[in-house]
Amino acid sequence: MNEREAREYIQSLEGRGMVFGLETMQALMHGLGDPQNQLKFIHIAGTNGKGSVLAYLSTILKEAGYKTGRYCSPALFCEEEKIQINEQNIPKEIAAQGITEIRRVIEALQIMPTVFEVETALAFWYFQREGCDIVVLETGLGGDLDATNIVTTTICSIITSISLDHRQILGNTLAEIASHKAGIIKPNTPVVLLKQSEEVRQVIMQRCKEQNAELIEADGDAARILFGTLRRQVIFYKEYEKLYSHLLGVFQKDNIAIAIETVKQLEKLGYPVTEQQLRDGISHTRWRGRMELICNHPLVFMDGAHNPDGAYKLKKSLEQYFAGDKCHFIIGVLADKDYPAMLEILLPKAKDVIAITPHNKRALPAEKLKETIKKINPMIKVKVASDIEEAWNDAVKKDEVIVVCGSLSFLGELERCVDRWKEQKNV
Repeated sequence: MNEREAREYIQSLEGRGMVFGLETMQALMHGLGDPQNQLKFIHIAGTNGKGSVLAYLSTILKEAGYKTGRYCSPALFCEEEKIQINEQNIPKEIAAQGITEIRRVIEALQIMPTVFEVETALAFWYFQREGCDIVVLETGLGGDLDATNIVTTTICSIITSISLDHRQILGNTLAEIASHKAGIIKPNTPVVLLKQSEEVRQVIMQRCKEQNAELIEADGDAARILFGTLRRQVIFYKEYEKLYSHLLGVFQKDNIAIAIETVKQLEKLGYPVTEQQLRDGISHTRWRGRMELICNHPLVFMDGAHNPDGAYKLKKSLEQYFAGDKCHFIIGVLADKDYPAMLEILLPKAKDVIAITPHNKRALPAEKLKETIKKINPMIKVKVASDIEEAWNDAVKKDEVIVVCGSLSFLGELERCVDRWKEQKNV
């Protein structure tokens, strides 16, 4: 298949939606020769923070000279960005080669994998083909039944912040959700857990005990932000002073704590990283769509907050930078998210809101979003825009702080709108 045919084939699988369980994935990978068994993984699960931790770790390991694969989702700007080696996207022509091989196995075995399973298989195939020293791997959803969890050569597991999300699938309590995330923990393999609620901690501790896995807690409370600007933050963590991060938001200190504790474990496992390599890795890390400043005049932030915990972190970050000031919001959400709870958190920070409908089959219509906003705050001004470009063109007239959030699904489209606007204005 060529590049176009490969993409069309992937799109033809979208009707399967989400299917949980490892049987199909195991059959598919076995048909490919189980390339994942020849790789070493750092496996990350959690509700929020997975992407930032992945970005920090993969950049640190790259700085240390390791050929580092990273696999994450969803994509913001192009599909190839989900699969990277040393921060370079998988080339389209190589992706097409991989999809051709994967399709051959699918048809030979007469199995029906999901899009996520095929993309995960492609990642494993590519990382093994290119001889990666180590792969930083993010779960798609949950942990135990996620397609990524067929890996058996994990050298370190990470559990980031856990909060209520995907409740219809993972459960209605933190303990239930944590039990799914804990499914990535492998026998005799260290686990780095962000210190959080005792309810979560007890579940992870029990799983570690069952697997004879050492538990290491990354203490976000031991990290502190010395000062922060709209360009970078200076963070202290234990013996590490003056760590410079270009990722914004008050909770990046938690993600840096996780990354540092993981690096310490990797050193014990034969993957040495010098302090300067760690510092350079943190400083050079970039992660798109998370409290990201994409325009200076006016100030425009885009953030992928799509659940209550993400909304809370976004609000706290805005309070860090703008104290009592309110912002103009552009919000679009998916209908299967707890958007009423998200809005309860964010609206006190909003001067007004433009509601949009993301281009996603799970999207909540903008009119329905407007109704929910008005129920929460009848006094706030809410406008419905037909698309993100109309919302942007309206918001930018106000020349004040603009925050775009609610889903990762439309952030790539937003950036293209902003880029066109900058070209027109010669900004």
